Amino acid sequence: MVDRHRLRARTARAAGHHRGVRADAAAARPARARPGLGVVLDGRLPGALLLSGAWTPPAPWVAVLAHTVTGQAGGIGLAALMGLIATRSRIGPLTAALAALGRRSLTFYLFQSAVFLVLFYPFTLGLSDDVGFAAAFGTALAVGAVSIVLANWLERAGRRGPMEVLLRRLTYGRRSTAAGRRLSPRPAGDRRGRDAPPRRPGRHPA
Repeated sequence: MVDRHRLRARTARAAGHHRGVRADAAAARPARARPGLGVVLDGRLPGALLLSGAWTPPAPWVAVLAHTVTGQAGGIGLAALMGLIATRSRIGPLTAALAALGRRSLTFYLFQSAVFLVLFYPFTLGLSDDVGFAAAFGTALAVGAVSIVLANWLERAGRRGPMEVLLRRLTYGRRSTAAGRRLSPRPAGDRRGRDAPPRRPGRHPA
């Protein structure tokens, strides 16, 4: 016979360890974000000054190389910063819309790429030489806002992104595509992603 009291004590210790690991990970996020963002600011500032004409370094190629290389560190730092903001933010309309966009990231990555290709590439409309920084920045904001609105609309309709559906079909075949085309509703109070696997009966999260 299994000692129930001993089993409960082991379960409590495992749950406490799990919560401790999650707390340590949450505390480490700011430490990951600060170095990455600091490196990208230091590495990209010379390139920005060079491109704006405010400063000409002795070796311009070094500034361009640093601008490119430190972008990798910036991506890691920005991802850590977004994770930190997400863990400390309350769930509201904006955060829910951003989460919907994240669940359809492949679809809207390709959507934004297609929009910018049509607007700015030389073999399409070629507007890159006709718009200034403010207009280009405004265009990027507008495309991002449209992406959030469309993703939120798909979420409310219970639909996956079309590219996610295509990827699912290529990965799992036609049989799972019909089931995966619509999102299953989440129980009230369940903060997991809709794509998370269902919990097994009798098992509860720590």
